[in-house]
Amino acid sequence: MADKNYCDLVYAWFQCKSEWDGENRVVPYKTATFVTIGEETGMDRRSASKYVKQLLKIGLLEENDDNKTYVLKTLQSSSAMLVPFTTLRQLVNSLNRNSVNLFVYLLNRYLGNGETSFIVTHKELKSRIGLATTTTSNNIVINDILDILRRLGLIEYELQQVEYDKTNIVVTKVSNVLPE
Repeated sequence: MADKNYCDLVYAWFQCKSEWDGENRVVPYKTATFVTIGEETGMDRRSASKYVKQLLKIGLLEENDDNKTYVLKTLQSSSAMLVPFTTLRQLVNSLNRNSVNLFVYLLNRYLGNGETSFIVTHKELKSRIGLATTTTSNNIVINDILDILRRLGLIEYELQQVEYDKTNIVVTKVSNVLPE
């Protein structure tokens, strides 16, 4: 949708948490707190509140105070497809210029290392694409990008835990072509 206030990630969260009540897909109010939505989608409570209110405003959600549930609606009589939250998160995190940037960076490191394994850290990769390096909260973005690149057959890597709270990424292979 063109509306900047619409957040498909929040709607996907509702889809994943919804249950069929025999007539509609619903999410209990107690499940859909703004704090919970924010924590599980990687945003703050205020943003979650804003996006839920926008979903209500445009008609993708309805409040049913009698049953204390949010009711998921569809637009233009089309069926809403249920997309698992993790799938949507990976797509959002990885299908962007950051993925290309990291792929090219890893390919150059691999070639510069004589096409042999090398170690890279989350901090190094986050710095490469402009993410904060002082927190681990956005490591999931790096993990998602690496996972998608692996699934595409462009990289192979292993995780190596070096300390309780520190993991290195051992890149074992990088290819510049998609497998057939």
